[in-house]
Amino acid sequence: MKTTGRIFSREGSSFLWCAYYLRGKEYRESTHETDPHKAEKFLKRRLKQVGADQIGAAPFVGPQQERTKVSELLDGLQADYALRGKDSAQFLSNLKYVRVAFGDWRALEVTAEKVDEYIREQLEKNSKPATINRRTQLLKQAYKWQLNAGVCPKRPSSGICPSKGTPGQGSLTKRNSGRC
Repeated sequence: MKTTGRIFSREGSSFLWCAYYLRGKEYRESTHETDPHKAEKFLKRRLKQVGADQIGAAPFVGPQQERTKVSELLDGLQADYALRGKDSAQFLSNLKYVRVAFGDWRALEVTAEKVDEYIREQLEKNSKPATINRRTQLLKQAYKWQLNAGVCPKRPSSGICPSKGTPGQGSLTKRNSGRC
């Protein structure tokens, strides 16, 4: 199946826009380009992403998903905990720290390296490894919950996944093979 798209001008915008289809839904987004050739390149990249999704090679990350913030993922997790009556004071306290550290980030910007950097910073501030594990676990749960809800197409690799071990016994210094 050949996927096509189009480039068009939109009233009130100095940028060229593109439109393409995936699973019968039209996606429209700004190319952030004024040059038609660069706009065509943008559209071609998007069409390759659509094609990769159609053959199952990679999930499609649309414009809405690219804008999703970690705070939105954490809001969803908090709502889920509240719905199930699990929103304890400890959960809310740990969630507050995760929100301060990652809340303003776009969800797709969080990488294993950035989570590792957060862990190092927390260890330098003399936070207990078990506390850090709980907080990174909440971040992982937020991604996992929203992944199932379809809000965020992927989560960071093994950086959110502390290796198995007893907290305080080096569990933050080693990483497992990427499986959570």
